[in-house]
Amino acid sequence: MSFRSWLPVLVFLGLLPLGAAADTPPAAGAATPPPAMAPGAPPKSVFEIADDGTATHLQSQLQCPASLDGYTRDELRVYDGIGFDVSCNYRGPQSDVTIYLARHPVAQLAPAFENAKQAIVKRFPDAVPRDTGMALPPGLDWKAASYASRGGAQLDDVLMADVSGWEYEVRATYLGPSVAQAAKVTADLTEQMRQMAGAHLAACAAAPAPARSGQPVNGVPYLGAMALSGIAMAHLGPPPAATPVWCAEGNFTLGQDHPILWRNIAFDGKSGFSERITASDPRVIEVRLDPASGEVAAKQGATMTVYDVLLEDADRIDLVGIFNGRPGPGDVARLIFSGPVHFLIRFDKTANRIEIPSATLGGTGKPAPPPGSPAPQPSP
Repeated sequence: MSFRSWLPVLVFLGLLPLGAAADTPPAAGAATPPPAMAPGAPPKSVFEIADDGTATHLQSQLQCPASLDGYTRDELRVYDGIGFDVSCNYRGPQSDVTIYLARHPVAQLAPAFENAKQAIVKRFPDAVPRDTGMALPPGLDWKAASYASRGGAQLDDVLMADVSGWEYEVRATYLGPSVAQAAKVTADLTEQMRQMAGAHLAACAAAPAPARSGQPVNGVPYLGAMALSGIAMAHLGPPPAATPVWCAEGNFTLGQDHPILWRNIAFDGKSGFSERITASDPRVIEVRLDPASGEVAAKQGATMTVYDVLLEDADRIDLVGIFNGRPGPGDVARLIFSGPVHFLIRFDKTANRIEIPSATLGGTGKPAPPPGSPAPQPSP
């Protein structure tokens, strides 16, 4: 059983002696669970914390407020280190409610539900199923199970549903008098999930992935002119017609890093970034359609749909690759993570100047990857 399966009962065991009556002591002889993970702030690449304390899960847009219905959020967890498996835990009156969101194929929902039920039974040997659990929040096709343990004093509910290819789960542990409060916070957290994460994930699932078969542009005498066009677009280009809507399409392994590919489903085909890749490197790789560079190529008799790969931080913008066609994520990530980063052209924000290497002016640019070099693809 995974450590994640223990979390709701671990938290509640710490809570129960504070709110339970003296005649409901912890069960004797209970198995010792694995040690809890060290608490700490979640990665900024996974959760964004607003001034009011609301935590937004960037990969799904799940909203976890700091407090709700008399419950206080006391923990955010990231189980995979990347952001595709997370939870938010809430403590309330004699109860504990945790919501989970993990990207899993729909076929894994039934086995995951069985594992969640078995975790309760293994943790509390006297747990028995009960016919009536808390009221199910509307709007989802739930799998649900309820248990009673400790002579009926402790109640546990497990709810699970598919949300556009993500597994949404609620685990509630509470004493009998707190069922109404636990049910209300569960319903309100679920409604917030449906409005924000549910809508976002549905939009991402409905937008098919584009073809990515672009080839690097090297060895052309007008490469310098294309690079100048690309850096001008990145620095001075018009804002996109639509605000980006970033969908976390997948992650892949490249050396010791695990970059995430984000796709802008609001990309209008004319301006703005179409994709980005984030990893442990604080800089962000972004892919932008560059019609002006396509015009440069057309004047030379070449027909190209040009995409620029840019790497930006607070001090500079580096154009590190030019592709004819939308590039694959492995080709893009290799420009950054496979060794020293070579730029075709740089805009130095501090000095307000452009730097262009002689190799770019000569048309050679950065050599393309060797033929047959594997291109890692995002995990589904």
